[in-house]
Amino acid sequence: MNIDRILRIRQMEEILDRVRTDIATLREYEESGQWLQDYEADERGELPRDLKRGVLSQDGLDDVFEDAKSLPSPPRKYPFITLCGNKINNYGTTTIPLRELQTSRTLRQESQVCNRPFLAVAH
Repeated sequence: MNIDRILRIRQMEEILDRVRTDIATLREYEESGQWLQDYEADERGELPRDLKRGVLSQDGLDDVFEDAKSLPSPPRKYPFITLCGNKINNYGTTTIPLRELQTSRTLRQESQVCNRPFLAVAH
């Protein structure tokens, strides 16, 4: 197992998550009406001349939003619990759909620990 590769992938995932969050923040800014107020303030000359104003460019924001469409979607999270007899053995979310969860390696491992009938259900 290549540790450097794993660390690099984790770092890139963190960057991708931040990019998604930042794009969502930009979209909220634009849709909130605050962008229009800032744009109009700029048009009236109320902002410092040396202030960067790329965010006030409608084309610039549209380009960012269009580029963001090509980003991979975040994995969908499926809530689940696993039951071992009458006891909840595990709960949380997984990116594995429930129909595939029954055959996942993690649940097979839990099933071996449980040593009895085992069930994973959405909650």
